[in-house]
Amino acid sequence: MSPANDNRRQRWLIGGVLLTATLVLFLPVRHHEFINYDDPVFVTQNPRVLAGLAWDNVVWAFTTTYADYWRPVAWLSHMLDVQCFGLRPGGHHLMNVFFHLVNTGLLFGLLARMTNRMWPSAVVAALFAWHPLHVESVAWVAERKDVLSTTFWLVALWAYMGYAGKPTTPRYLLVLLSFALGLMTKPMVVTLPCALLLLDFWPLRRLGSCATTPAPRPTRPTAFGRTGQPRIGFLILEKLPFFGLSALASLLAFQGQRKMAAVATLATDPLTERITNALVSYARYLGKTVFPAHLAVFYPRPEHWSAWQVGLALAVLLGLSVVAVRGIRGRPYLFVGWFWFVGTLVPVIGLVQVGDQAMADRYTYIPLIGVFLMAAWTVADWAERQPARRWAVGGAAGAAVAACVVTSGFQLQYWRNTQTLFEHTLAVTDNNPVAATVVGSLRAEQQRYDDAIRLFTEALRIRPDYSDAHVHWGQTLERQGKLEEATVHYRQAIQIKPTYEEAHLVLGLALVRQRQYEEAIQQYTEVLRLNPDSAAAHNNLALTLHAQGKLDEAIAHYDEVLRLSPSLVETRGNLALALHARGRLAEAIAHYAEVLRRRPESAGVHLNLGGALMGVGRTDEAVEHYREALRLSPDLPEALNKLAWLRATSANARNRDGLEALRLARRACALTGYKDPRALATLAAAQAENGQFGEAVKVTQDAIALASAAGNNDMVGAFQLLLRDFQDGRPYREGQSGSK
Repeated sequence: MSPANDNRRQRWLIGGVLLTATLVLFLPVRHHEFINYDDPVFVTQNPRVLAGLAWDNVVWAFTTTYADYWRPVAWLSHMLDVQCFGLRPGGHHLMNVFFHLVNTGLLFGLLARMTNRMWPSAVVAALFAWHPLHVESVAWVAERKDVLSTTFWLVALWAYMGYAGKPTTPRYLLVLLSFALGLMTKPMVVTLPCALLLLDFWPLRRLGSCATTPAPRPTRPTAFGRTGQPRIGFLILEKLPFFGLSALASLLAFQGQRKMAAVATLATDPLTERITNALVSYARYLGKTVFPAHLAVFYPRPEHWSAWQVGLALAVLLGLSVVAVRGIRGRPYLFVGWFWFVGTLVPVIGLVQVGDQAMADRYTYIPLIGVFLMAAWTVADWAERQPARRWAVGGAAGAAVAACVVTSGFQLQYWRNTQTLFEHTLAVTDNNPVAATVVGSLRAEQQRYDDAIRLFTEALRIRPDYSDAHVHWGQTLERQGKLEEATVHYRQAIQIKPTYEEAHLVLGLALVRQRQYEEAIQQYTEVLRLNPDSAAAHNNLALTLHAQGKLDEAIAHYDEVLRLSPSLVETRGNLALALHARGRLAEAIAHYAEVLRRRPESAGVHLNLGGALMGVGRTDEAVEHYREALRLSPDLPEALNKLAWLRATSANARNRDGLEALRLARRACALTGYKDPRALATLAAAQAENGQFGEAVKVTQDAIALASAAGNNDMVGAFQLLLRDFQDGRPYREGQSGSK
């Protein structure tokens, strides 16, 4: 077998081991739950995503900047998951694992082919796959954008490797397309053009006479180590379309985040504080790479960093930068790895502050490739100088990788559910208002109200302007029936953050419960001003208008909800009820039928559809739906009453059955304690159908007395017409003078 075949076989074997071990490590996530932090925004409470890959939702994905920035491919990925797995979290988690496996394989193959150095490439890929800092990107469904954008990033690098070996227009366009798809998944990949320039330097060595890298050792030739390649000016010019896409994606991301008030201003976050936080964060990332302890889903930003912390961070960064630059000739991987790490973190390092976090583990998913590259190649070169060191180096590398696996296994357990994750975060971080608020909301769900309020109080002590704490505190008070106190907290949340949609929504609901409908409508209207595509606001507004009897306005908003999310069955049912009440029976029937297609076991919908069918004269179908309602719910008084009335009074003799009507009517009256005037009137009609006119007159008089006591004059008038028929010895027929 040729050396090339041996090399290929070894590469496949190592790759197989890497992927198998990675799969085994992350397989437990199939039993994990969704996290109640960002997952609701991206999946579990997003009506567009929950509706799957419908055409309207695909269009929405490409036209919205919802949740801060433009990411259509990420939205489509979540929609596809829902299409395949519904809301079973295991499937969503395993798709993240799948992309992580793809990324691990792509990274290993890419480095091995570009450098022809198998074992350092394997170590980089193993550290990438198993490092605890990367658990967050894989174990969090909302971070699909992280693993998927990295897939496009690595595919772009593979395509670029092919282009560097044989420059052609199709290969160039493939790189550009992969980059565009990455930007459409997560804008953090805007730094790819700079990464390509670093790869031009090493290991692709496309800088020609400008390159300072020495020729590769004869024993380990690189695949792309040719001379006579383009100069730096041409290579930069070659990247201009990529920089153009980066600029466009950055602009779209900034506008989307500013629209959602996610970008901090210089007044609230001065430039000096941003720079110091960036310096310290770089150092903290390096520290957690070497010693990955106390990892958390959210790291709060302190008021300020002390001078010694900033000074130490600056010294570390400058020292490593000097080492990287000084090693540019003999150890080009130091230069490439270091500036890969520094450069790819720039979009999320906090110079443009988005959100409240000081740093985040997920931000290291691509950047740490540079650090791993530096470490693996440095150790490999050190071992090669003295072959006797190889066993020691191999043992140390194995121990480091094994430590990552063990630590990641423990870290993965914290991601089982919201409670384990945020209780851990609260335990390993100080002054964390986000963790305190989330844990407080969990305590409220467990009816541990005192603990919940203590945590909300602590969150607001740390950060008095934290609107989320006010919202969750208000919801806790609502659980206790303290609506007025809850309303105070909702108003405070809105005062702090006027664009907070959730605060407006919960305030609106609280106002509805206090029958303050007009102000509730104002809150929902404000949400729609902020976000015209808010299905929740349209739905709540429709329900409020429906309750006020403003049916036409309610119907318009129900229609809008279904335009945004056609799969919302409850909304379709409410629309059907409004259309039914408005007399638009044909439309109501269509919506009832669609609800039953999705939920055929709904007795109430069968009942309502039967009533609508009766209204358009489709009596036979109405009978079938009334019977189905009673099959599903045998003691449903209204279904018993409706079917009994139909069987007693139908103008079509084929549908009349006096004995069945009498049996059903008696059952309905018994269930309502003979206190429902409608049920009594039906019983009277059934008695009249069976020739029992004396009993029918007496029961009708009882029904009139009950309706009169309730002040329902319309019902009294209708029953008096029935009474006249029964007194004259005539059974009632639909379409005659009486009415019910």
